[in-house]
Amino acid sequence: MRPSSMTPRHTRIARLAYVAIILVATLSNLHADPTWADVPPRLARALDLTPRLSDAIDAVRNILLFAGLGVVWIATSRLRRPGATLLRVVIISFLMSGCIETLQLFSPVRNASLIDVTTDTIGGLAGGLITLAAFALMNNRAEERSYFGIPSALFAVSYGVATIMEAFMPLFRQDLLPQLGGSIDERIGRAISAIRPESITQIPLIDVLIFLPAGAFCAIALREGSASSVAATFVTICVAAVVYPLVEVVHGVTAEPIILGAALTHVVAAAFGAMCAAGAMESFAARFAIRQRARILALAYSLAIAVWSWRPFRLDLSSAAMADQFTSSHLVPLKALAERGDLFSVTDVVAQGVLFVPLGALLAVWPLRVKGPLRGVLPAIYLAILLESGKIPIADRFMDVTHILIQSAGAALGFLLLRRVGYKVRGELTDTR
Repeated sequence: MRPSSMTPRHTRIARLAYVAIILVATLSNLHADPTWADVPPRLARALDLTPRLSDAIDAVRNILLFAGLGVVWIATSRLRRPGATLLRVVIISFLMSGCIETLQLFSPVRNASLIDVTTDTIGGLAGGLITLAAFALMNNRAEERSYFGIPSALFAVSYGVATIMEAFMPLFRQDLLPQLGGSIDERIGRAISAIRPESITQIPLIDVLIFLPAGAFCAIALREGSASSVAATFVTICVAAVVYPLVEVVHGVTAEPIILGAALTHVVAAAFGAMCAAGAMESFAARFAIRQRARILALAYSLAIAVWSWRPFRLDLSSAAMADQFTSSHLVPLKALAERGDLFSVTDVVAQGVLFVPLGALLAVWPLRVKGPLRGVLPAIYLAILLESGKIPIADRFMDVTHILIQSAGAALGFLLLRRVGYKVRGELTDTR
Protein backbone atom coordinates (compact mmCIF):
# COMPACT_ATOMS: atom_id res chain seq x y z
CA MET A 1 0.00 0.00 0.00
CA ARG A 2 1.27 3.45 -0.87
CA PRO A 3 1.81 5.89 2.03
CA SER A 4 -0.53 8.84 2.35
CA SER A 5 0.33 11.59 -0.10
CA MET A 6 -1.00 14.24 2.29
CA THR A 7 1.52 16.58 3.85
CA PRO A 8 1.73 16.64 7.66
CA ARG A 9 0.04 20.05 7.59
CA HIS A 10 -2.88 18.79 5.52
CA THR A 11 -3.15 15.72 7.74
CA ARG A 12 -3.43 17.89 10.84
CA ILE A 13 -6.01 20.13 9.17
CA ALA A 14 -8.16 17.14 8.12
CA ARG A 15 -8.08 15.59 11.58
CA LEU A 16 -8.68 18.85 13.45
CA ALA A 17 -11.53 19.69 11.08
CA TYR A 18 -13.28 16.42 11.91
CA VAL A 19 -12.66 16.89 15.62
CA ALA A 20 -14.28 20.32 15.28
CA ILE A 21 -17.29 18.70 13.58
CA ILE A 22 -17.65 16.28 16.51
CA LEU A 23 -17.45 19.12 19.02
CA VAL A 24 -20.09 21.12 17.16
CA ALA A 25 -22.36 18.10 16.99
CA THR A 26 -22.01 17.14 20.65
CA LEU A 27 -21.56 20.47 22.45
CA SER A 28 -23.74 22.89 20.50
CA ASN A 29 -26.61 24.36 22.55
CA LEU A 30 -24.99 23.01 25.70
CA HIS A 31 -26.40 25.82 27.90
CA ALA A 32 -23.63 25.20 30.42
CA ASP A 33 -24.70 25.38 34.06
CA PRO A 34 -21.78 25.39 36.55
CA THR A 35 -24.04 24.55 39.53
CA TRP A 36 -22.34 21.60 41.26
CA ALA A 37 -25.51 20.63 43.13
CA ASP A 38 -27.07 19.35 39.91
CA VAL A 39 -24.08 17.24 38.91
CA PRO A 40 -24.72 14.18 41.18
CA PRO A 41 -28.21 13.40 39.75
CA ARG A 42 -26.90 13.93 36.23
CA LEU A 43 -24.01 11.59 37.00
CA ALA A 44 -26.47 8.99 38.33
CA ARG A 45 -28.38 9.29 35.05
CA ALA A 46 -25.12 8.89 33.14
CA LEU A 47 -24.34 5.66 35.00
CA ASP A 48 -27.85 4.24 34.48
CA LEU A 49 -27.48 1.52 31.84
CA THR A 50 -31.22 0.81 31.49
CA PRO A 51 -31.87 0.47 27.73
CA ARG A 52 -34.17 3.06 26.14
CA LEU A 53 -35.23 3.53 22.51
CA SER A 54 -33.84 7.08 22.53
CA ASP A 55 -30.52 5.69 23.77
CA ALA A 56 -30.52 3.17 20.92
CA ILE A 57 -31.00 5.95 18.36
CA ASP A 58 -28.28 8.03 20.02
CA ALA A 59 -26.01 5.00 20.02
CA VAL A 60 -26.33 4.54 16.25
CA ARG A 61 -25.73 8.24 15.67
CA ASN A 62 -22.70 8.25 17.97
CA ILE A 63 -21.21 5.20 16.29
CA LEU A 64 -21.54 6.86 12.89
CA LEU A 65 -20.13 10.17 14.11
CA PHE A 66 -17.03 8.62 15.66
CA ALA A 67 -16.68 6.10 12.83
CA GLY A 68 -15.93 9.14 10.70
CA LEU A 69 -13.09 9.98 13.04
CA GLY A 70 -11.70 6.47 12.62
CA VAL A 71 -12.00 6.73 8.85
CA VAL A 72 -10.27 10.12 8.69
CA TRP A 73 -7.49 9.09 11.07
CA ILE A 74 -6.68 5.84 9.28
CA ALA A 75 -6.99 7.36 5.80
CA THR A 76 -4.50 10.10 6.66
CA SER A 77 -2.00 7.83 8.47
CA ARG A 78 1.12 6.31 6.94
CA LEU A 79 0.12 2.90 8.38
CA ARG A 80 3.59 1.54 8.97
CA ARG A 81 2.02 -0.29 11.94
CA PRO A 82 -1.74 -0.53 11.27
CA GLY A 83 -2.49 -2.20 14.60
CA ALA A 84 -0.81 0.57 16.59
CA THR A 85 -2.60 3.22 14.53
CA LEU A 86 -5.96 1.54 15.15
CA LEU A 87 -5.25 1.38 18.91
CA ARG A 88 -4.45 5.09 18.81
CA VAL A 89 -7.83 5.76 17.19
CA VAL A 90 -9.61 3.81 19.92
CA ILE A 91 -7.79 5.66 22.71
CA ILE A 92 -8.45 9.06 21.13
CA SER A 93 -12.14 8.22 20.66
CA PHE A 94 -12.42 7.09 24.28
CA LEU A 95 -10.67 10.13 25.74
CA MET A 96 -12.52 12.57 23.52
CA SER A 97 -15.89 11.03 24.33
CA GLY A 98 -15.07 11.01 28.03
CA CYS A 99 -14.31 14.73 27.95
CA ILE A 100 -17.50 15.48 26.03
CA GLU A 101 -19.69 13.47 28.40
CA THR A 102 -18.02 15.12 31.41
CA LEU A 103 -18.86 18.56 30.03
CA GLN A 104 -22.44 17.45 29.49
CA LEU A 105 -22.75 16.83 33.23
CA PHE A 106 -22.89 20.63 33.53
CA SER A 107 -25.73 21.00 31.02
CA PRO A 108 -29.42 21.11 31.98
CA VAL A 109 -30.46 20.16 28.44
CA ARG A 110 -27.98 17.43 27.51
CA ASN A 111 -27.70 13.95 29.01
CA ALA A 112 -24.28 12.55 29.74
CA SER A 113 -24.10 8.77 29.44
CA LEU A 114 -21.60 6.01 29.96
CA ILE A 115 -23.35 4.26 27.07
CA ASP A 116 -22.34 7.17 24.84
CA VAL A 117 -18.69 6.77 25.82
CA THR A 118 -18.91 3.10 24.89
CA THR A 119 -20.66 3.66 21.57
CA ASP A 120 -18.32 6.52 20.64
CA THR A 121 -15.32 4.29 21.24
CA ILE A 122 -16.92 1.46 19.28
CA GLY A 123 -17.59 3.93 16.48
CA GLY A 124 -13.94 4.97 16.27
CA LEU A 125 -12.88 1.32 16.24
CA ALA A 126 -15.48 0.40 13.59
CA GLY A 127 -14.49 3.29 11.31
CA GLY A 128 -10.83 2.35 11.58
CA LEU A 129 -11.48 -1.32 10.91
CA ILE A 130 -13.71 -0.59 7.92
CA THR A 131 -11.08 1.68 6.41
CA LEU A 132 -8.29 -0.85 6.92
CA ALA A 133 -10.52 -3.56 5.43
CA ALA A 134 -11.27 -1.37 2.41
CA PHE A 135 -7.55 -0.76 1.87
CA ALA A 136 -6.86 -4.50 2.12
CA LEU A 137 -9.66 -5.45 -0.30
CA MET A 138 -8.68 -2.83 -2.87
CA ASN A 139 -4.91 -3.24 -2.61
CA ASN A 140 -3.13 -4.40 -5.78
CA ARG A 141 -6.33 -4.47 -7.84
CA ALA A 142 -5.41 -1.61 -10.13
CA GLU A 143 -4.51 -3.98 -12.98
CA GLU A 144 -7.70 -6.03 -12.87
CA ARG A 145 -10.30 -5.86 -15.64
CA SER A 146 -12.44 -2.77 -15.40
CA TYR A 147 -14.96 -1.02 -17.66
CA PHE A 148 -14.13 2.42 -16.31
CA GLY A 149 -10.60 2.20 -14.91
CA ILE A 150 -11.87 1.70 -11.34
CA PRO A 151 -13.83 -1.19 -9.81
CA SER A 152 -17.52 -0.96 -10.68
CA ALA A 153 -18.17 -2.68 -7.35
CA LEU A 154 -17.50 0.69 -5.67
CA PHE A 155 -20.55 2.11 -7.42
CA ALA A 156 -22.64 -1.00 -6.78
CA VAL A 157 -21.90 -1.17 -3.05
CA SER A 158 -22.05 2.57 -2.35
CA TYR A 159 -25.21 3.22 -4.31
CA GLY A 160 -26.78 0.02 -2.99
CA VAL A 161 -26.18 1.09 0.61
CA ALA A 162 -27.76 4.47 -0.15
CA THR A 163 -30.90 2.81 -1.53
CA ILE A 164 -31.14 0.58 1.54
CA MET A 165 -31.02 3.69 3.73
CA GLU A 166 -33.76 5.24 1.60
CA ALA A 167 -35.92 2.11 1.80
CA PHE A 168 -35.46 1.93 5.57
CA MET A 169 -36.27 5.61 6.24
CA PRO A 170 -37.99 7.06 3.14
CA LEU A 171 -37.67 10.78 2.61
CA PHE A 172 -41.35 11.11 1.72
CA ARG A 173 -43.72 8.65 3.33
CA GLN A 174 -47.25 8.53 4.71
CA ASP A 175 -48.18 9.15 8.33
CA LEU A 176 -46.44 6.96 10.87
CA LEU A 177 -48.19 4.10 12.64
CA PRO A 178 -49.19 4.59 16.29
CA GLN A 179 -46.05 4.07 18.36
CA LEU A 180 -47.00 1.88 21.30
CA GLY A 181 -43.55 0.79 22.42
CA GLY A 182 -42.48 -2.78 22.93
CA SER A 183 -39.65 -4.92 21.66
CA ILE A 184 -38.35 -4.91 18.10
CA ASP A 185 -40.30 -8.03 17.11
CA GLU A 186 -43.48 -6.61 18.68
CA ARG A 187 -43.12 -3.38 16.73
CA ILE A 188 -42.51 -5.23 13.45
CA GLY A 189 -45.42 -7.54 14.23
CA ARG A 190 -47.77 -4.56 14.63
CA ALA A 191 -46.49 -3.09 11.36
CA ILE A 192 -47.16 -6.38 9.55
CA SER A 193 -50.65 -6.55 11.06
CA ALA A 194 -51.30 -3.01 9.82
CA ILE A 195 -50.44 -3.84 6.19
CA ARG A 196 -53.24 -2.76 3.87
CA PRO A 197 -53.61 -4.95 0.74
CA GLU A 198 -54.59 -1.88 -1.29
CA SER A 199 -51.15 -0.39 -0.60
CA ILE A 200 -49.93 -2.52 -3.52
CA THR A 201 -51.26 0.28 -5.74
CA GLN A 202 -49.22 2.97 -3.97
CA ILE A 203 -46.36 3.30 -6.44
CA PRO A 204 -43.73 5.92 -5.55
CA LEU A 205 -42.77 6.88 -9.10
CA ILE A 206 -39.73 8.91 -8.07
CA ASP A 207 -38.32 5.76 -6.47
CA VAL A 208 -38.11 4.22 -9.94
CA LEU A 209 -35.45 6.79 -10.85
CA ILE A 210 -33.60 6.18 -7.59
CA PHE A 211 -33.60 2.39 -7.47
CA LEU A 212 -33.07 1.66 -11.17
CA PRO A 213 -29.34 2.62 -11.05
CA ALA A 214 -28.83 0.28 -8.08
CA GLY A 215 -29.70 -2.73 -10.24
CA ALA A 216 -27.65 -1.39 -13.13
CA PHE A 217 -24.50 -0.91 -11.05
CA CYS A 218 -24.85 -4.34 -9.45
CA ALA A 219 -25.16 -6.03 -12.85
CA ILE A 220 -22.23 -4.04 -14.25
CA ALA A 221 -20.03 -5.06 -11.32
CA LEU A 222 -20.94 -8.72 -11.84
CA ARG A 223 -20.28 -8.46 -15.57
CA GLU A 224 -16.94 -6.88 -14.82
CA GLY A 225 -16.21 -9.93 -12.71
CA SER A 226 -16.76 -12.15 -15.79
CA ALA A 227 -20.36 -13.18 -15.02
CA SER A 228 -22.59 -13.70 -18.04
CA SER A 229 -25.36 -11.21 -18.73
CA VAL A 230 -27.97 -13.79 -17.71
CA ALA A 231 -26.16 -14.63 -14.47
CA ALA A 232 -25.58 -10.96 -13.61
CA THR A 233 -29.25 -10.16 -14.15
CA PHE A 234 -30.48 -13.20 -12.21
CA VAL A 235 -28.23 -12.56 -9.19
CA THR A 236 -29.15 -8.87 -9.08
CA ILE A 237 -32.88 -9.62 -9.21
CA CYS A 238 -32.55 -12.24 -6.47
CA VAL A 239 -30.65 -9.84 -4.21
CA ALA A 240 -33.17 -7.05 -4.81
CA ALA A 241 -36.11 -9.41 -4.25
CA VAL A 242 -34.72 -10.35 -0.83
CA VAL A 243 -33.18 -7.11 0.43
CA TYR A 244 -35.75 -4.43 -0.42
CA PRO A 245 -38.89 -6.25 0.83
CA LEU A 246 -36.97 -7.25 3.96
CA VAL A 247 -35.98 -3.63 4.63
CA GLU A 248 -39.59 -2.54 4.01
CA VAL A 249 -40.69 -4.95 6.74
CA VAL A 250 -37.87 -4.20 9.18
CA HIS A 251 -38.47 -0.47 9.17
CA GLY A 252 -41.73 -1.22 10.94
CA VAL A 253 -39.65 -0.98 14.11
CA THR A 254 -39.56 2.79 13.58
CA ALA A 255 -43.35 2.93 13.09
CA GLU A 256 -42.96 3.28 9.32
CA PRO A 257 -45.92 1.68 7.53
CA ILE A 258 -45.17 -1.27 5.28
CA ILE A 259 -46.20 -0.25 1.76
CA LEU A 260 -46.45 -3.20 -0.61
CA GLY A 261 -46.31 -0.95 -3.65
CA ALA A 262 -43.03 0.59 -2.48
CA ALA A 263 -41.37 -2.80 -1.98
CA LEU A 264 -42.58 -3.96 -5.39
CA THR A 265 -41.40 -0.74 -7.05
CA HIS A 266 -37.93 -1.06 -5.58
CA VAL A 267 -37.52 -4.63 -6.79
CA VAL A 268 -38.94 -4.00 -10.27
CA ALA A 269 -36.86 -0.85 -10.78
CA ALA A 270 -33.65 -2.61 -9.75
CA ALA A 271 -34.50 -5.60 -11.94
CA PHE A 272 -35.15 -3.39 -14.96
CA GLY A 273 -31.88 -1.56 -14.39
CA ALA A 274 -30.03 -4.87 -14.19
CA MET A 275 -31.57 -6.21 -17.38
CA CYS A 276 -30.73 -3.06 -19.33
CA ALA A 277 -27.14 -2.78 -18.06
CA ALA A 278 -26.20 -6.46 -18.24
CA GLY A 279 -27.24 -6.78 -21.83
CA ALA A 280 -25.68 -3.53 -23.01
CA MET A 281 -22.28 -3.45 -21.30
CA GLU A 282 -20.25 -5.41 -23.83
CA SER A 283 -21.50 -3.38 -26.79
CA PHE A 284 -21.05 -0.21 -24.74
CA ALA A 285 -17.45 -1.18 -23.96
CA ALA A 286 -16.76 -2.02 -27.60
CA ARG A 287 -18.18 1.26 -28.87
CA PHE A 288 -16.47 3.68 -26.49
CA ALA A 289 -12.86 4.01 -25.34
CA ILE A 290 -12.30 3.75 -21.61
CA ARG A 291 -11.90 7.51 -21.15
CA GLN A 292 -15.24 8.08 -22.90
CA ARG A 293 -16.87 5.43 -20.74
CA ALA A 294 -15.56 7.12 -17.60
CA ARG A 295 -16.84 10.47 -18.86
CA ILE A 296 -20.31 9.07 -19.53
CA LEU A 297 -20.31 7.39 -16.13
CA ALA A 298 -19.32 10.62 -14.36
CA LEU A 299 -22.15 12.51 -16.06
CA ALA A 300 -24.75 9.78 -15.49
CA TYR A 301 -23.78 9.35 -11.85
CA SER A 302 -23.91 13.10 -11.24
CA LEU A 303 -27.43 13.14 -12.69
CA ALA A 304 -28.41 10.23 -10.43
CA ILE A 305 -27.20 12.16 -7.38
CA ALA A 306 -29.12 15.22 -8.60
CA VAL A 307 -32.30 13.12 -8.60
CA TRP A 308 -31.63 12.25 -4.96
CA SER A 309 -31.08 15.90 -4.07
CA TRP A 310 -33.82 17.66 -6.02
CA ARG A 311 -36.79 15.33 -5.70
CA PRO A 312 -39.79 15.87 -5.69
CA PHE A 313 -38.98 18.46 -8.41
CA ARG A 314 -41.69 20.88 -7.29
CA LEU A 315 -40.80 24.55 -6.98
CA ASP A 316 -41.74 26.84 -4.10
CA LEU A 317 -40.61 30.34 -5.07
CA SER A 318 -42.27 32.18 -2.20
CA SER A 319 -39.97 34.64 -0.48
CA ALA A 320 -40.80 33.23 2.97
CA ALA A 321 -39.87 29.67 1.99
CA MET A 322 -36.62 30.72 0.35
CA ALA A 323 -35.65 33.02 3.23
CA ASP A 324 -36.14 30.13 5.65
CA GLN A 325 -33.31 28.31 3.86
CA PHE A 326 -30.80 30.71 5.40
CA THR A 327 -31.54 30.18 9.09
CA SER A 328 -28.95 28.88 11.54
CA SER A 329 -30.42 25.36 11.38
CA HIS A 330 -29.34 25.16 7.75
CA LEU A 331 -26.09 27.12 7.92
CA VAL A 332 -24.57 25.72 11.14
CA PRO A 333 -22.96 22.31 10.50
CA LEU A 334 -24.87 19.37 12.02
CA LYS A 335 -27.44 21.60 13.73
CA ALA A 336 -30.40 20.40 11.66
CA LEU A 337 -29.52 16.76 12.26
CA ALA A 338 -28.85 17.35 15.96
CA GLU A 339 -32.36 18.79 16.35
CA ARG A 340 -33.88 15.50 15.15
CA GLY A 341 -34.22 12.57 17.50
CA ASP A 342 -35.05 9.87 14.97
CA LEU A 343 -33.16 7.44 12.79
CA PHE A 344 -33.59 9.59 9.70
CA SER A 345 -30.67 11.71 10.87
CA VAL A 346 -28.58 8.51 10.83
CA THR A 347 -29.68 7.13 7.48
CA ASP A 348 -29.40 10.57 5.88
CA VAL A 349 -25.76 10.90 6.93
CA VAL A 350 -24.92 7.43 5.60
CA ALA A 351 -26.69 7.94 2.28
CA GLN A 352 -25.21 11.37 1.62
CA GLY A 353 -21.70 10.17 2.41
CA VAL A 354 -21.64 6.91 0.47
CA LEU A 355 -23.21 8.46 -2.63
CA PHE A 356 -20.10 10.59 -3.16
CA VAL A 357 -17.49 7.91 -2.45
CA PRO A 358 -17.52 6.50 -6.03
CA LEU A 359 -17.37 10.00 -7.50
CA GLY A 360 -14.21 10.77 -5.53
CA ALA A 361 -12.75 7.41 -6.56
CA LEU A 362 -13.44 8.15 -10.23
CA LEU A 363 -11.73 11.54 -9.93
CA ALA A 364 -8.67 9.85 -8.43
CA VAL A 365 -8.11 8.06 -11.74
CA TRP A 366 -9.82 10.46 -14.15
CA PRO A 367 -9.52 14.02 -12.79
CA LEU A 368 -11.17 16.76 -14.79
CA ARG A 369 -7.83 18.54 -14.78
CA VAL A 370 -4.48 17.56 -13.33
CA LYS A 371 -3.78 21.12 -12.22
CA GLY A 372 -5.83 24.19 -11.41
CA PRO A 373 -9.28 24.68 -9.84
CA LEU A 374 -10.64 21.45 -11.39
CA ARG A 375 -7.90 19.20 -10.02
CA GLY A 376 -8.36 16.24 -7.72
CA VAL A 377 -11.55 15.94 -5.70
CA LEU A 378 -12.52 19.61 -6.07
CA PRO A 379 -15.18 19.00 -8.79
CA ALA A 380 -17.07 16.70 -6.41
CA ILE A 381 -17.08 19.46 -3.79
CA TYR A 382 -18.36 21.94 -6.37
CA LEU A 383 -21.12 19.47 -7.28
CA ALA A 384 -22.10 19.11 -3.60
CA ILE A 385 -22.37 22.91 -3.29
CA LEU A 386 -24.37 23.14 -6.51
CA LEU A 387 -26.82 20.42 -5.50
CA GLU A 388 -27.43 21.90 -2.05
CA SER A 389 -27.86 25.40 -3.47
CA GLY A 390 -30.31 23.97 -6.00
CA LYS A 391 -32.58 22.87 -3.15
CA ILE A 392 -33.38 26.47 -2.20
CA PRO A 393 -36.38 26.84 -4.57
CA ILE A 394 -37.57 23.21 -4.23
CA ALA A 395 -40.65 22.49 -2.14
CA ASP A 396 -40.29 20.20 0.89
CA ARG A 397 -36.49 20.28 0.71
CA PHE A 398 -33.96 22.49 2.43
CA MET A 399 -30.37 23.46 1.92
CA ASP A 400 -28.03 22.17 4.62
CA VAL A 401 -24.34 22.94 4.94
CA THR A 402 -24.00 19.61 6.72
CA HIS A 403 -24.78 17.76 3.49
CA ILE A 404 -21.98 19.60 1.71
CA LEU A 405 -19.52 18.56 4.42
CA ILE A 406 -20.68 14.94 4.44
CA GLN A 407 -20.66 14.64 0.65
CA SER A 408 -17.23 16.26 0.39
CA ALA A 409 -15.90 13.88 3.03
CA GLY A 410 -17.32 10.91 1.12
CA ALA A 411 -15.68 12.06 -2.11
CA ALA A 412 -12.37 12.66 -0.33
CA LEU A 413 -12.51 9.16 1.16
CA GLY A 414 -13.06 7.57 -2.26
CA PHE A 415 -10.24 9.67 -3.71
CA LEU A 416 -7.78 8.70 -0.96
CA LEU A 417 -8.80 5.05 -1.08
CA LEU A 418 -7.85 4.56 -4.71
CA ARG A 419 -4.73 6.67 -4.56
CA ARG A 420 -3.40 4.72 -1.58
CA VAL A 421 -3.99 1.26 -3.04
CA GLY A 422 -2.01 1.90 -6.20
CA TYR A 423 -4.38 3.50 -8.71
CA LYS A 424 -2.72 6.21 -10.77
CA VAL A 425 -4.02 9.05 -12.92
CA ARG A 426 -4.87 7.70 -16.37
CA GLY A 427 -5.62 11.04 -17.94
CA GLU A 428 -7.85 14.07 -17.73
CA LEU A 429 -11.54 13.33 -18.03
CA THR A 430 -12.11 16.41 -20.15
CA ASP A 431 -9.41 15.50 -22.67
CA THR A 432 -11.17 14.86 -26.00
CA ARG A 433 -8.21 13.24 -27.75
